[in-house]
Amino acid sequence: MEIYKDFSFDSAHFLPNVPTGHKCGRLHGHTF
Repeated sequence: MEIYKDFSFDSAHFLPNVPTGHKCGRLHGHTF
């Protein structure tokens, strides 16, 4: 018998005070 739990975490963010064109200046996300 195997017992396990699987999960993931999704998040999205942006940073408003970074230089124009910086990847964190637009909304983007990560899955963990």
